[in-house]
Amino acid sequence: GDKLLYGTPLIVNFEEYNEVEANKVITFLSGVTYAIDGEIEQIQEKIFLFASKQDYKDGSLRKFVKEYKE
Repeated sequence: GDKLLYGTPLIVNFEEYNEVEANKVITFLSGVTYAIDGEIEQIQEKIFLFASKQDYKDGSLRKFVKEYKE
């Protein structure tokens, strides 16, 4: 959460988490992301990007996500 508050985008891989643990972490990070007026992007089934809208401004983060999804 602190990383997001300080402006660092997070990519979190939940493949090693059980469903309950993953849901708790996603819920918490979703709240932090909402508080900073951010966005959540699902990159793969169990990989998510949490970032502020400011992080997307120059387009490089969207480009990364698009390339990673392909």
